[in-house]
Amino acid sequence: MKLDERSEMEGSPPEREDAPGLPAEVLGELCGPRLFVLATASPEGVPTTTLVSWMCAVGPSRLAIALDHRGLAYRNAIENPVAALEVTLPTFSATLRGTLSLAREQLASAPFCCAGFHFDVVEIRDHGVPASLLRPATYEYVEAKREYAVREAEIVAELRSLPEPSLAAVRSG
Repeated sequence: MKLDERSEMEGSPPEREDAPGLPAEVLGELCGPRLFVLATASPEGVPTTTLVSWMCAVGPSRLAIALDHRGLAYRNAIENPVAALEVTLPTFSATLRGTLSLAREQLASAPFCCAGFHFDVVEIRDHGVPASLLRPATYEYVEAKREYAVREAEIVAELRSLPEPSLAAVRSG
């Protein structure tokens, strides 16, 4: 499926049958402490990128991502749902193309105004090179800020529990 078919995809039902799926070993590696690059565009097509760390897989072709209300990515995701996500893991490198849909306006566990979005994958462009080992962007907390890891785990748990779109919402969208 191509991204120019997005009018059919907006408000798409959970886990489309024709959606490409990520390998199981990749799904488990998508939540922190990792950094990924999310690319969005305004309705006029002006691109922007943002680093994403609060993310997890909720299915083979669906991710849940937290976006700060103050950022361009949040506004772009609301106004133009087409996006791409650069994923770099030790044994997997790809661009995931898909659509973002707002699942929760405010995450209760986030320490600032942050929304939960579903990212439905419609295309996987593999950039892997056989026999190469990548060094993905990761992070860690200094000893004095270890409580941040607890907060992050709470946010990811909330992302895993985001509501799926109802069939009524899909049909009216």
